[in-house]
Amino acid sequence: MKTPFKLPIYKHRPGMARNLASAVVILALTACGGGGSGGESVDVGISSDDNGDIVIDFDDGDTTPEADTPVAVEPPEEPPVVAAPPPEEPPVVVAPPPEEPPVVVAPPPEEPPVVVAPPPEEPPVVVEPPPEEPPVVVAPPVEEPPVVEEPPVEEPPVVVAPPVEEPPVVEEPPPPPPPVVSTAFGTIQSTIFSPICAECHNESFASAGVRFDAAGSFANLVGIPSTEVPELDRVEPGDPDNSYVVQKIEGTQAVGAQMPLGGPPLPQEQMELVRQWITDGALPDGAVIQTALALAPKVSSASIEQDALLSVAPDSLSIVWTSPVDNTTLTDATVSLVRSGDTGDAADDTAIDVSVVDGDNPYVTTLLFDDQALTGGEYQLYIVGEGDIYARGSDAAAIDGDGNGTAGGNFVLDFSVE
Repeated sequence: MKTPFKLPIYKHRPGMARNLASAVVILALTACGGGGSGGESVDVGISSDDNGDIVIDFDDGDTTPEADTPVAVEPPEEPPVVAAPPPEEPPVVVAPPPEEPPVVVAPPPEEPPVVVAPPPEEPPVVVEPPPEEPPVVVAPPVEEPPVVEEPPVEEPPVVVAPPVEEPPVVEEPPPPPPPVVSTAFGTIQSTIFSPICAECHNESFASAGVRFDAAGSFANLVGIPSTEVPELDRVEPGDPDNSYVVQKIEGTQAVGAQMPLGGPPLPQEQMELVRQWITDGALPDGAVIQTALALAPKVSSASIEQDALLSVAPDSLSIVWTSPVDNTTLTDATVSLVRSGDTGDAADDTAIDVSVVDGDNPYVTTLLFDDQALTGGEYQLYIVGEGDIYARGSDAAAIDGDGNGTAGGNFVLDFSVE
């Protein structure tokens, strides 16, 4: 039976505790005679438990079965520690070093003999003979053709052209000066005839058959014989002394009284203005003084105004031109007076006979017609200025009928009779 015996010492050094425990057991067994040859053999087991204590098991030879629960044998009270003499250390037997096996040096492997291969035999150098150069064939020199000298080209003779005669410089004449337009009659009309003379001599009451109103004065004065002295024209262009109007306003007339009748004579400067106008040709207002410019004549004024409404049928019509006209070209083919029909259809229009007075004044055209034929209605007077047959100026140019500043165009005057 194994009896455990715990040795709680050296539990922290279990390795050393086993060694010391083994020594103690040996000593104890020796002391008890267990260590001689006549003692009994005791099995001893040394181990450690989970707490690190040394457990010594003795086998005392009891074959009684072990109880199920191991009996913990408390260690006896430790006797006073008697320092045991240190165990004799067994002599240190120094083991001889193991004999090293003899070093067998293997002989170096025999190198195979170096076989020096003979250098490869170079093939014999065959020196090729240089290629044979073909024989140099020297070509015979090319025979140059004989140089044929061409005769020099004859240059054409130099023909010296005669100098170009420059055309003679034709100096263009300077442009004509702008036309000088007469304004004297307009001044006389506005300052003398209309405010003074026309009070007694007008369209409604033409004393002695003379009109001084703006619509009829020029046509009733220039180149028209006076009523009182028929051998004298009322105005003789260029001759103021033989103009009956000048005699009447200056008081040198042979018949009748000085004009204006019943009023003071005209101031001297106004008399001189009338004289100068007649001396300069008694031109209508707006007439071109320099007639050499050959400007087409256009209507300056007419005794019947445009769109006039007349209470009495007229028996004549006077037209004043800005430059001289050839009255012989004013015929039935170029002048016409038409009364418009009531239906407005041209087929209902009525033509009125018109005659032209061939007077001495080229600036005035006087037309006559039968006043009995001019009944109430609308009328149109035509003077042709274009086409195959037309009214002309004194220089054969067509009249400026429409007044646009160039020759051509028809003059149309509209008026009505009540």
